[in-house]
Amino acid sequence: MTTMVAIQQETPRSKSQKTLVVVKIGTSSLLTEVPGQTPCVRLSSMGRIIEVVAELRRNGCNVVLVSSGAVGFGCIRLGLRQRPTDLGEKQAVAAVGQSYLVRMWEDLFSTHGIKVGQLLLARTDFHHRGRFQNMKRTM
Repeated sequence: MTTMVAIQQETPRSKSQKTLVVVKIGTSSLLTEVPGQTPCVRLSSMGRIIEVVAELRRNGCNVVLVSSGAVGFGCIRLGLRQRPTDLGEKQAVAAVGQSYLVRMWEDLFSTHGIKVGQLLLARTDFHHRGRFQNMKRTM
């Protein structure tokens, strides 16, 4: 099941301000994971997500997609049948999977002419005013 969370800014002050929609996608929406087997990408689910985001943008919304799945996509790339449990191994597998995941989003969004960028954040980016302002400007 796809989890989507919409957050609307305060009532737009002018026509130039757009509604911001944040879409959070969990790993289970992107991958089919069966114990003892390498995960598989759920292309149909990803396609539906792309369609929803494209429609939101056509309706004038700014959209931020928050996507899980780096470890799962890393398992696919590395042919792993089991998700790692050790933190160091998870980080290594996620490092491999993240580029694959972003490339997949980029390829799929390009079918609608939507450009993709990646923003990597840490909790501290939300706690320090300067970092938060930089993040906000980037988005």
